[in-house]
Amino acid sequence: YTLVTREKLRRVAVAIREEAFRSSELPLILSLDVKASFKQQKRAAQIFSEEFYPHLLLPNDAVASELSTLPVETLARRIILKGKTAEGLQVAAAICRARVDEPDNDENHEEAETLRSGRE
Repeated sequence: YTLVTREKLRRVAVAIREEAFRSSELPLILSLDVKASFKQQKRAAQIFSEEFYPHLLLPNDAVASELSTLPVETLARRIILKGKTAEGLQVAAAICRARVDEPDNDENHEEAETLRSGRE
């Protein structure tokens, strides 16, 4: 059982972004307990992508597959989203797609090709 208020997700994301690294450069891990429809998850992914960029660690970032072996300093000022359920994995995938599909962002073209082709 969790007590929550009815607060807009974007407002919460902005507050997290503004305060995340005020007192420490250590990475911030947000654990998501997702109980939303797929449509709502896609919207949440878009909000996280917009508000946490460029700090958001994406699944296709070079260091993402090595999280457990990296020194914590390597992840300074990064935000890591962790899904508690299968739906959380869908949010992470949607965030990755949202970042890759952004127009006018040349950095994401190679990532997009990798994701679309299934290569690593």
